[in-house]
Amino acid sequence: MKITSRVASLSALVLAGTGLMGLAASAANAQGALPSTSADTPRDPLPDSTSAAPAAAVDEVKINQFADAYVAVQTIQKNAAAQPTTTQDPQATQTLMVNAIKKSGLQVDEFNQIAQLMNTDLELRNKIAGKVQERDGS
Repeated sequence: MKITSRVASLSALVLAGTGLMGLAASAANAQGALPSTSADTPRDPLPDSTSAAPAAAVDEVKINQFADAYVAVQTIQKNAAAQPTTTQDPQATQTLMVNAIKKSGLQVDEFNQIAQLMNTDLELRNKIAGKVQERDGS
């Protein structure tokens, strides 16, 4: 796959709201890690892009961890999409994706912050696209 296609694919991940912000909350909630919320129970918001570290702070280790997590999440999504709709388990798929991110050495919020930085940092996006391409063997 061409690097421009890979960058477009990575950008699509980011534009899809990374899909993992809600995923992290729902997976943690399913595992009982988050308290249940009600109208009168305030909850800390997920980090937004303004609290993300500057792109220069995303070191090579984090870039490699992100690439590992991205490839794993992409594989999980591809496998889930290949299953007949009647046998798909969105909760299990979300849990697999969260676990894949954690296995890479990142927390889901770190993964999301890096993905958000890719919206504004072309250099970071290209570095990650290159790392993903190396892992895919494309």
